[in-house]
Amino acid sequence: MSNLARIQASPIAIRIAQKSYSEFVPTASVVVQTIKDDEVTCLDEALKTEVALCFNKMFVELEGEPDSDYVFTRLDGLLSKRIKWLRYWNLNGQYSVARLNDELLRICRQLRNHLNNYEFLFEDMFLGFEVEDKETCFYYFDSLENRIKPSFVTKARLIDYRDQLHETSRVDEYWPKLRSKAHILRGIISDRRSDKGVIFSRKIRLADEIAAILRELGISFVQIDSRISDEKRDAAIQQFQSEDSRILIITRNTGKRGLDLPQADYGIFYSPKAEENTVWQELSRIRSNIQHLKDSYFFFYSETTEENKMRDLVDQMRSSGREYCIHFT
Repeated sequence: MSNLARIQASPIAIRIAQKSYSEFVPTASVVVQTIKDDEVTCLDEALKTEVALCFNKMFVELEGEPDSDYVFTRLDGLLSKRIKWLRYWNLNGQYSVARLNDELLRICRQLRNHLNNYEFLFEDMFLGFEVEDKETCFYYFDSLENRIKPSFVTKARLIDYRDQLHETSRVDEYWPKLRSKAHILRGIISDRRSDKGVIFSRKIRLADEIAAILRELGISFVQIDSRISDEKRDAAIQQFQSEDSRILIITRNTGKRGLDLPQADYGIFYSPKAEENTVWQELSRIRSNIQHLKDSYFFFYSETTEENKMRDLVDQMRSSGREYCIHFT
């Protein structure tokens, strides 16, 4: 055997000291903030009822139980009419398909609206529900012999500031109603007053409310979102990167690829996203590593649909192969 073959057959393991790479390996310190808010829990239940009522309407139209997984995963395709068939179980328990008609399409639009409302609720952009003076019949399977059994639930109606102002406005106009997340946010910012932080929100109006909190606390900040020009955005980032501002408020669809904010000591995410890949890109902006761990706070409302979303995201983080240090509080 040649000397080269002997070397290839006997690899040598080399251990590299952590100090040699600790400044270069991205490592995210994720602080998961568990937040309890009874009002949000009630609103979440009301939204679940609205979603269930949509499937109840599909049940009546199809004369069978719709495949909810099929509907959820293909909802955009159904709404765009790229998908023209809807799958369901008929009253004999057989898996069937039905052509998408106008009534089913209308129900799909209602379902999309209710699912979007979850995002508004968990970003504190959801005023609430009021109970209407009517009941809605709820159908479900009891058994194949006793195929449909009626029950009744009280129908809730979404209310927003249009009801208070008695004005007509666009359907998608929502306004902030700050709840327990804002209280936690205020506490973190106050405790870390000497540090520089980045606050990520989905909604511009929520970002404006956060800006008002910072003014009240007397903390300097800059804010960037889709309302400002590229030149003003770049100037705001430069101001944050200097010593002039302690906080940068940014809407999460505004930050472009390559936006680095290594001056930040921590980040705050007002609500979790579903995909770990996207979250990692956002976390990487503040350049946390093994040697200089920087906390990224994730807010979620416990005992709601958002808790399931947050725990699913944590599972993705733990199985991703990336470096995460995850703590629940």
